[in-house]
Amino acid sequence: MVKKLSLMLIVATLAFAACQKSEGYYNPDKKINKIYESSETSYNIAGQSSTNIIEKHVTESWTWDGDKLQKIECYNDEGELEETDVFTYDGNVITKIEWDNQGRAEFVYDGKLLKSMYFYLEGRPHSEAHVTQRDGKKITEFLTYAFAGRAEDKCTHGRLTAMRLLIPEMAAKDIAQHTEALRSAKSKVDTDETNIIKLTWDGNNVTNMVMTSNASDTRIEQIYAYDNKRNPFKSHSPNLLSTPTMNEWGSSNNPVFDSTNMTGSNNVSLGEHYTYEYDGEWPVKRIYSREIVLSYGSASIKRFVYYEYKD
Repeated sequence: MVKKLSLMLIVATLAFAACQKSEGYYNPDKKINKIYESSETSYNIAGQSSTNIIEKHVTESWTWDGDKLQKIECYNDEGELEETDVFTYDGNVITKIEWDNQGRAEFVYDGKLLKSMYFYLEGRPHSEAHVTQRDGKKITEFLTYAFAGRAEDKCTHGRLTAMRLLIPEMAAKDIAQHTEALRSAKSKVDTDETNIIKLTWDGNNVTNMVMTSNASDTRIEQIYAYDNKRNPFKSHSPNLLSTPTMNEWGSSNNPVFDSTNMTGSNNVSLGEHYTYEYDGEWPVKRIYSREIVLSYGSASIKRFVYYEYKD
């Protein structure tokens, strides 16, 4: 059962309009066709050990119409279709993503730059995000706001699709998991929630992310290191402009390490290493491992992700 995400994060992809790059059009040189996953997790809880193995299975199937991503079909561990994410365009610019009529995200631009995103669930406003600071064209801060009384977020894959096109995938997952843990501790969602997320860049990659929230005293910080190969979730034109452009946000390379530190009422430190197999400049397999140590036990996680590209 896929975990529900509770934090609405911003998404923006890349466009190639006129002679300059702009946000809103995801058009990588190498286009994903399918994504597969497998995993092995070992637990040692209160002196009791166990292992859970999930065999290789398709998790996403992408449909393209020329250079435009039309939809992503998402599958659970049992191979069942769980969600379909459908993209709507104005010309070459993404204006909306819908998730099986359960929810939708709408994008607002200021010229060629993303300004805001609004998320609706079951026909009601759920949450929104606003870009609050940039360094040139790079986003360095954005704010997310979720409304009191909002419905539970059922659009797991669609939200992750949105997040991973902006920030490193593991950052998106860790934020989502942490926020879900906060929500699970409540009987209902009865308060507004505001999160401030700050990004630090080194060249074309996000190297540091810090999130603070009014929902708790917890502060989340992630630090990343990268390879020198191309990230398939980042639309990256072969001809880079000499001035900073929006191809520099949503990291250009693939993470080889990230560390997560959560401080507040619960202090947690995590580290994750990634290795890859490549076809030229593009990853075709990613292996990552994580060790989690808590006061009541530990877990060792190995996850394998396989990328299949269009011919």
